[in-house]
Amino acid sequence: MKKLLTIFSLSLVVFSSNAQGLFDRVSEGTTSTLIRNNAFDKKDANISGVPYLDDKFYLADISGVAEKVLVRYNSATDEIEIKKDQGDQEFLLPKTPEYNTIVTKFGKYVLKNVYYTTSKGENVNGYLVEIFANDAISLLRRDKVKVEDAREGNGYTGYIPAKYVKANPEYFIKLKDQDAVSFPKNKKAIIEMYSGKKSEIDAFFKANKLSWNNEDDMAKISQFIATL
Repeated sequence: MKKLLTIFSLSLVVFSSNAQGLFDRVSEGTTSTLIRNNAFDKKDANISGVPYLDDKFYLADISGVAEKVLVRYNSATDEIEIKKDQGDQEFLLPKTPEYNTIVTKFGKYVLKNVYYTTSKGENVNGYLVEIFANDAISLLRRDKVKVEDAREGNGYTGYIPAKYVKANPEYFIKLKDQDAVSFPKNKKAIIEMYSGKKSEIDAFFKANKLSWNNEDDMAKISQFIATL
């Protein structure tokens, strides 16, 4: 185990200094910062569709990496797939602080690797889309694809196989130096979070007609929460 940890630590240094050099070093069967992505070799043929909201690879900037690389976000497994050139084999980017920011699509899609707690109380180390951020708070979104189980059809449709489907997005807020938590679902939830600030919260929502389903309005609510 100690030997594997040593190899892993050394490979982190190589990756952060030069992505090209790492790709040149990686060969199948070696221990590396980048883990071979065998998802395609093991894809369940009984599940229709793909585990991506967008299955294309895009050039991206990754924190801690000197060069742009091609990336794709697997929304079902919550992994960043990475490769050097089109046609090359894919690897998985490690979920470590060095590479916690991935910027692609000309800056329009920013993924942050963060620790967060879901509304069900699950603690996750995963990727969230950054919708809004300032020095105090961030508004983040989980883009997710899930597997819809196979089911028996009726006389018209017959058997319906399992398939990948887009799940409803989940939103989170992250205060500086804290883990992200679920975005409050209504004003009452904010009052429960900040019980001593009820008057300020009531005044804010009385003065601002905001929608809990609009990301721009959710950003304004996030900015307000950072002042409490």
